[in-house]
Amino acid sequence: MEEWIFTITCRPLTRPCRASNSLSESKVPQVTFVVNDIWQAPIHPHIYSNGHICASILGNDWSPVLNAVSICITMQSMLASNKSKVRPEGDQRYVRNAPANPKLTSWKYDDDVCTNYICWN
Repeated sequence: MEEWIFTITCRPLTRPCRASNSLSESKVPQVTFVVNDIWQAPIHPHIYSNGHICASILGNDWSPVLNAVSICITMQSMLASNKSKVRPEGDQRYVRNAPANPKLTSWKYDDDVCTNYICWN
């Protein structure tokens, strides 16, 4: 598995974002914000504190014509247009039970509220 790390700058924030799997494949890549001792996930209604991102481009709206640039532009746009500096509803509950791979979560996409259902295989 190939891993790419992008730095997304959206004044005044700069955050690293990780994409796993080859971005040249037709499958949806696994994309998260890096969360470790140095970095925290940006505070946004669609970004969980563990770095998981609820964005339709990383799920139902993924298309093989999309690439690393389209992912970065989407993340930058999400951060720049954020007017509500809050975590998603149920953030702590989700983070406590979330799989390491956010692709195992079934997301319900909505402009205002992001809900999730963990799919255990």
